[in-house]
Amino acid sequence: MCGFGGKPILASGFMPQELIEKIIGNRDFLSSLEEIRLNGRGESSLHPDFTQILQRIAGCFPGVRLSLFTNLMFEDETILDNLLKYHVELLISVDSQNKANYEYIRRGANFELLINRLEKLSGAFLVFTLQTSNIDEISDIGKFANQYHLGLILNIVRTDNEDYRNNFQNLIDVKWDAILNQLSDLHDIIPPKRLLIPDQIWGKRVPDSITTTVSCGSIDVCPNLLSEIMIANNGIVYTCNMFNPKIFGNIYEKDLEKIWISPERLNFVDHYKENYYCKNCEYMILHT
Repeated sequence: MCGFGGKPILASGFMPQELIEKIIGNRDFLSSLEEIRLNGRGESSLHPDFTQILQRIAGCFPGVRLSLFTNLMFEDETILDNLLKYHVELLISVDSQNKANYEYIRRGANFELLINRLEKLSGAFLVFTLQTSNIDEISDIGKFANQYHLGLILNIVRTDNEDYRNNFQNLIDVKWDAILNQLSDLHDIIPPKRLLIPDQIWGKRVPDSITTTVSCGSIDVCPNLLSEIMIANNGIVYTCNMFNPKIFGNIYEKDLEKIWISPERLNFVDHYKENYYCKNCEYMILHT
């Protein structure tokens, strides 16, 4: 995943089956669950038991929407068959429509395999993460998404690397007018209900005539804090699916309901605006 790539695939990085069953054991607390995101700090479909996990979760939570961020680069073609079978909402990471740049950004990815699988999909979203190496490709990625009948989500790179942050912020400042022109072009390419453009990019306001969503960093109360949690492969429970490093507890030590009403979580909800990770969060929460 962006910011976490370039690392070896280790068995310790996969969520163990016992933890999955422990989560499922909290079904009473999760009775009003609306969505399960099968995401992680990496490509979830690399999990050796991914298909079995998908089937187990789908069977235990019927009617709950399932979603997955994926690069579609799994070797086992039956994974795609099962994702389609269980109607998983696919959010496909494609950071360039240019083969060379795509394979540079997504090291190890295969552009021809991507195209082959995109042709089998309908109703999915392409997720384009704006970064230094593709900042001039916004209009082109819109045309690419439209070619394959995909919606488009404009994601913004997140990093704790100070040098990258400074360089990217400077690049945004220099190219701001060109960025806005490209974002405006997207409205003529992608149907409005299939286009998600944040209302700010690293604190720079996107005009109302261009943006199509509201982001968590620009509203008074983050709804994600009141509606979701993220459980990591070691049982640690975090605030949200944006991987804020704030820890609420561990499901091996407390059940989810106790963590949900814990002082650690409730205090964070009251003071999260002071947290560096939450400032200018581009996570898009409302489609207008």
